[in-house]
Amino acid sequence: MTSTTDLPLTVSGVHHHYRGQKTLNGIDLTLQSGEVLALLGPNGAGKTTLIRTIAGRLAPRQGSVSVLGNDPCREQKARGHIGLVPQHLALYDNLTARENLEVFGQLFGLSGSEAKARADDLLSLTELRDKASARVGRLSGGMRRRLNIAAAVMHRPALLLLDEPSVGVDVKALEGVVALIRRLREEGYAILMTTHDMALAEAVCDRVGILKAGTMIAEGSLDVLKVQHFGRSRIVEARFAEPIEPGSADALEQLGLEPVPEDQSRWHGLSETSEDILNRLMMLQDVPPVSAVSVREPGLADVYRHVTHEPVAEKAIA
Repeated sequence: MTSTTDLPLTVSGVHHHYRGQKTLNGIDLTLQSGEVLALLGPNGAGKTTLIRTIAGRLAPRQGSVSVLGNDPCREQKARGHIGLVPQHLALYDNLTARENLEVFGQLFGLSGSEAKARADDLLSLTELRDKASARVGRLSGGMRRRLNIAAAVMHRPALLLLDEPSVGVDVKALEGVVALIRRLREEGYAILMTTHDMALAEAVCDRVGILKAGTMIAEGSLDVLKVQHFGRSRIVEARFAEPIEPGSADALEQLGLEPVPEDQSRWHGLSETSEDILNRLMMLQDVPPVSAVSVREPGLADVYRHVTHEPVAEKAIA
């Protein structure tokens, strides 16, 4: 059994209060080397507070955080094992990509030669070698995001914290961020990230933790969460030619369907016998015409909606 002194991250019973309100309520989680865990949840759920607590910037009111057996709030040694990538880019726009990496390397205590060698490795890993001499201010959003992640791992931390790594990155550029996170996982980094992007989380994460009002309301692999919340059921979704009026909703509710929060012309529900619900749907009289019907396996977005009753943000990732 792995001891907590060997784990890149152990969070035990962490509570936090802000202005008399609980922002974290007994959070427990662990993270192993070569594992990616996404923290999901609506705004105000406690994700940023938890990241700041893990990074040693906030002391928990109760409970403990351990990074390789050390407390990041009290021990500099623990903070040295952490790489933090904030939501807002932390780079020097007037320096080149290489210069940024070398500066961060020396800030982390690397010698000039060590920083240069490490920068070479990370420019290759991030596929930015051809941009090494370009000023950061002239790079695309996706390139800057990858470079910011590279800067945070110049000192080879055990734990990498990513706060909303898809912010300001379009779908095409996000593919590069996804590829980089996967490469870092293969190199053995333990990665904890916050995100609102379900597609990103589903593409790179081994596990997810869903926070709401400071409480971890679901945690585990996607496969485990799907079984826990949906069993063998599949998602049936009907798209109507126009939004459903209140007077027509009863018939759909009797079929076990409910409106998708972000689009009232789409209704969905669970069924182990999808053929029956499809036949009954087609026979309804007092609803607008059905323009499309789909039956699919539940995904992370469905788990998120089910446990939080909140809308989701999704992007398509190849």
